[in-house]
Amino acid sequence: MQQEKWMEDPVFQKMDPRKKKILMDISKQSKGKSMQQALPLILSAQTQLKSQNLSFTPKERDTLFTILTHDMSQEELAKFEVLKKMMKI
Repeated sequence: MQQEKWMEDPVFQKMDPRKKKILMDISKQSKGKSMQQALPLILSAQTQLKSQNLSFTPKERDTLFTILTHDMSQEELAKFEVLKKMMKI
């Protein structure tokens, strides 16, 4: 598997290994998915983090959003941004 560009990000490199695993799993699961299909992955990540007494920092959350929105159309990106604002993520 070719390493994704976001994996080279310093934020990702310094991340707790458990968080890295969650992000890598989300990356695999979100490939080719629409915004509606990708949103449950965010909730799943939050649940996994809470169960391990972890949380993403704002920069780590940005990395997550980069992963989820990588393959989205401009229309889906716009919807995602509106949803983020509504959820205050």
